[in-house]
Amino acid sequence: MFREGWITLNSMPTHVMTWGGWIEDDLDSDSVLVCVPGNPGITDFYFYFLENLHSLIGIPIWVINHAGTEPAPPNFSQPSLDEHPELFNLAGQVKHFKAFINKYVPENKKLFLIGHSVGGKICVELMKNDDIASRASQIHLVFPTLLHINQSPNGKLFTSYIQYLIPVIIFLAWLIGIVPQFVQLNMVSVYFWARGAWKNCHMESCVKGTLKLFRWGAAKSSLSLAKDEMYKINDLDNEIYENYYDRIFCYFAQNDRWAPLFQYHQIMEKHPKIQGVILDSKFTHSFVLTTPVDMAQVLAKNIETKLKN
Repeated sequence: MFREGWITLNSMPTHVMTWGGWIEDDLDSDSVLVCVPGNPGITDFYFYFLENLHSLIGIPIWVINHAGTEPAPPNFSQPSLDEHPELFNLAGQVKHFKAFINKYVPENKKLFLIGHSVGGKICVELMKNDDIASRASQIHLVFPTLLHINQSPNGKLFTSYIQYLIPVIIFLAWLIGIVPQFVQLNMVSVYFWARGAWKNCHMESCVKGTLKLFRWGAAKSSLSLAKDEMYKINDLDNEIYENYYDRIFCYFAQNDRWAPLFQYHQIMEKHPKIQGVILDSKFTHSFVLTTPVDMAQVLAKNIETKLKN
């Protein structure tokens, strides 16, 4: 049922997780769901959420990491961020996912997209491709950063302070990364245990994902992408919402410092035909850590309705 592995995509080593069929299998289903993670783009954080979603909807589900954000196996070579920034920035991530869909999702399959946080913006950009748009049955934007991310509370914090501390943060990640693995594991496990709100996450996969952040390349790639997001995510892509309003679902949290509610109201005021909803207060931006099962149930209801038609 579950399978994972590595491929090379757009010159980048890429971690693939699948449920219900590997990317090169002949699929019985007429539909495929592709999940686009939020930054830092590490697939492990989405394991429990997607496992539960697959158990509810039954169609193949695939997720890949953001280009450059997961340490690749030794037999894979990865281009340098300094020499090839175009592979790691927001535009590069869009090309990364576009290449994946075009290469592995058969043209005769209906496509469902889920984009979390900046993954929502990536999904919107993917819909500018006529081939992908023609196959997309639904686009689910989960706590998405769709416009003026630098005006969100966390965006202001990042642009005012954090972006200037990136070298320090990368150094600290490297410092933790050279600590023996069992010490790192205990540190992260205790931290997750202390965060009571994260008790619903799949501990093994979330700890595994967190440990990957301590790798020099992963931290650098993730922070570099975050900085690029601050200056590239600006005005709303109105033409996408006008053309595909009947396929777009937007989910917002009540207290989200990356995708605040005033942005939800701006989007719905301009595009009232899209299916937007403010979820219960238990849902947070980092839902994969707090409410992965609940979020799977919310999405499954809307996806199942389409699958039955």
